Amino acid sequence: MWNQNRKITLRTSGTNAEYVALDIALDPVKTNVSSIPAEKTSQLKYLGMAFLQSAVVACCADMFTQKMEGADPIDYSHVCSLALVAALSSGLMNAYFLKQIENAYPGKGLKQIVYKALISTFPLGCTINALYLIGIPLFSATIFSHDGFRLPPLDHSMIFQGFTIQKFLTLTQVEIIMFLPYHTFAFKLVP
Repeated sequence: MWNQNRKITLRTSGTNAEYVALDIALDPVKTNVSSIPAEKTSQLKYLGMAFLQSAVVACCADMFTQKMEGADPIDYSHVCSLALVAALSSGLMNAYFLKQIENAYPGKGLKQIVYKALISTFPLGCTINALYLIGIPLFSATIFSHDGFRLPPLDHSMIFQGFTIQKFLTLTQVEIIMFLPYHTFAFKLVP
């Protein structure tokens, strides 16, 4: 049985003599997400699912692609790097900013759809593309390295090793050709 009136003592100033005791409930049933407002809980679930979905899709797609190309064994440092970058950028960041864009330009009028499609394609899409170009090689060489975990160095040549203007422009062209029409269509149809 949980003691619901345990005391935690926290120092409130620089002197050791001044402490304050706080009553908190340590009952795991009572300290769950029910204390978080419903709107915030819904947003956290939405962002969490976007994070997980992007990670799973990227992970499976990369393993499948490597197998199709005849990779033996699969480069799991690349798979993990892609999954992490996808989860953070295409999942979490994209979901958050698409919601912000929708809130800033609500409605399905031509003006709102054009604004939303252009913002989601250019500043947001280009940022996500840059994160892929930087993140995958960086994480493959450091955090998910075959030699073991190591932190990325503070060396710009290492951090930006995968980023070139040519790769960025190629991804931007794909973004314009594929995602600008998709975003326009999605913002028109999705409530």
